[in-house]
Amino acid sequence: MNVSIKNLGKQPHRVVVALALVSFLFVASRMQEDTRILATVGGENILVEEFQSRLQRFLTLTSVKDNLQVREAILNNMVHEQLILQDARRLGWHHLVDYQHSLRMAELHALLDAYKKSAVIDKVVVEDHELMKAFARLNEYVKARHLYARTEQEAWELFSLLQHRATFEELAQQVFQDSILRESGGSLGYFTYGEMDPALEEVAYRLPIGEISEPIRTELGYSVLRVEERIRRPIATEYEFFQRKKHLTRVIRAFKIDVQNKQLVQHIEQELSPQMDDAVLESLLQGWQGITKAAELLQLLNLTVSPSSSFPLESIVVSFRDGSWTLQDLLLRMSLTTARQREQVTDPDRLKQFIAGLLVREELVNRAKEVRLDQDEEVQRRIRESADLFLLEKWRSYASGEIHITVDAMRLWYRQRTSPYVDPERWDISEIAVASEREAETIIKRVNAGEDFDALARRYSVRPGAAETGGRFGFLPRHALGAIAEPIGKAKKGEILGPFPFDSFASIIRVNDYRPAREKPFEEVQEHIQRQMEWQFRQKAFGESLDRLKLTVPIKINKHVLSSLRFGS
Repeated sequence: MNVSIKNLGKQPHRVVVALALVSFLFVASRMQEDTRILATVGGENILVEEFQSRLQRFLTLTSVKDNLQVREAILNNMVHEQLILQDARRLGWHHLVDYQHSLRMAELHALLDAYKKSAVIDKVVVEDHELMKAFARLNEYVKARHLYARTEQEAWELFSLLQHRATFEELAQQVFQDSILRESGGSLGYFTYGEMDPALEEVAYRLPIGEISEPIRTELGYSVLRVEERIRRPIATEYEFFQRKKHLTRVIRAFKIDVQNKQLVQHIEQELSPQMDDAVLESLLQGWQGITKAAELLQLLNLTVSPSSSFPLESIVVSFRDGSWTLQDLLLRMSLTTARQREQVTDPDRLKQFIAGLLVREELVNRAKEVRLDQDEEVQRRIRESADLFLLEKWRSYASGEIHITVDAMRLWYRQRTSPYVDPERWDISEIAVASEREAETIIKRVNAGEDFDALARRYSVRPGAAETGGRFGFLPRHALGAIAEPIGKAKKGEILGPFPFDSFASIIRVNDYRPAREKPFEEVQEHIQRQMEWQFRQKAFGESLDRLKLTVPIKINKHVLSSLRFGS
């Protein structure tokens, strides 16, 4: 509408209408914009779609029901993350070499995952006969316990602590917020095929009883697992099959993806046909410590140095279909590996696998870029999230500062504890598990007649591992004995108990020995106390630093939008 100045007085009603329309459109636009904004942190907005994506992922992975309390907790986390990321930018961390390295690592993994998704994952189909085969495994129950970690590094730290005599019970107190998992030492109880995370299940069915797994990547993070028992039961019913078909499909799909990923890697390695000279490999191994240090310098300082005067940077390490790599080329690729990957190189075969793996990795990345996956929106989002996670973890460490716990402070903690550090009473037991109570009664008569219990267990027990152990469990606390704890607790040394009927077998128990409860001395729990105190101090310091940061940054939360939000809106 064009309104001239000279005609303005002749058509006031038109001007009023026009101004009203402009005002309405402006207000409507602002209202629409406001409903897309859940929170503003230091002038930066958290949008509804970002929150919806985070909430949906959380609900899917945890099976928690959507409610206002959950929404507020997730939004608070997003606000805290925004605060920390803004502070990290203020501190100039985006220019640090380790941040740039984390960015390259994030890009590398995002491209690898995207290519594997398009080349493998999207093409995997689960057939009916595969479902039936998996269903047959439902007749086996596994009892296990695990420890959870957010990152692979934390998982390896837990694994290392377990290898150095820390217990699941001790570490569960530190890693779990859930009170049941915390107090049970991470016990998962008994589960069968299709009831746990697919990656965790696959390891649980392969892992020998009593052995501790290396870190397992799951949908929620990482787990370290120990299998404690396996029990067979009758084949499940057809009704149970239909109940579990959906989850079984997911489990089989994950397994097939893993197999086909490995096949893809093998195929590419064959195509590349890497050739390595044994003498060169031997020289590399002899100077591997120096080569690893050179790769770390390149990783941390972006500085290229020759690891050895006897092996110059321009020396050829490997030849393959499209060319060759010098030692300098290898160092560049090694700078995008982890310390643990480099530490696993201990002999010529592992060195060959390591170098071939780097060649395959580069080929996969090149293929991803050829089909423009580096420009894919989801790939870019993953790279941003990984880079943000690096800054968040760095800030947490920065905010916590250096923590030094003195021995005197630990002793004071030990004396002032609300409950003593106790090793509970334990019973050393052996078991013979057989198919029926009738068969158990027959074996009990043979034991009472003087036959060797261990020999009978090796011959007749259906429990996996009994042939090697003679049915011996070793010393177990009361809570691990379950329904048979009371009769075992009343039994005398050497007494034979049972049969005890269970779902699919009958159990005969021999009580070998008893160990009363005892209070653990300070020296025995010192490391545990130190870890516990350090964790508490870090949490406290992080919370205080975050609270101080909140006082310096304006935060506005749109609670009305948060409470009225609907998915798909």
